[in-house]
Amino acid sequence: MRGQVVQDVIDALAPLDIPVYEWRVAPFQLSELPAIVVMDSEDDTDFGGYETEHSLKIEILLFVAQGEETIGALRSKLNAILGCMPEAERNAVLKVQKIDIDLDHGEQIVGRGSIVLNAEYITRRWEI
Repeated sequence: MRGQVVQDVIDALAPLDIPVYEWRVAPFQLSELPAIVVMDSEDDTDFGGYETEHSLKIEILLFVAQGEETIGALRSKLNAILGCMPEAERNAVLKVQKIDIDLDHGEQIVGRGSIVLNAEYITRRWEI
């Protein structure tokens, strides 16, 4: 179920027409931006009887290139991502935990936005 919950989030982002990666570890080239990375980093569980209640942390990272985005436009893209999330609630209830915006002032300015979701769902006792 965990994989399906993550795939539901990825599928819901398709209308944004921004490349979406699951757990991308290689750094992006500026020519690859904008891009979205989806990660499922931790799962708090509560075993009870024949079921397991899951509270899965899903991080959605948005990267944009210099000259392409202002902070206002970055906020707008994050808002569009949030607008897609009702479509992702096929197998879990999603709750927003945190939203961050940051700029990296290296050789090139890269904007980064993150949305941390909590996905709540139930499986049989020994399933993820």
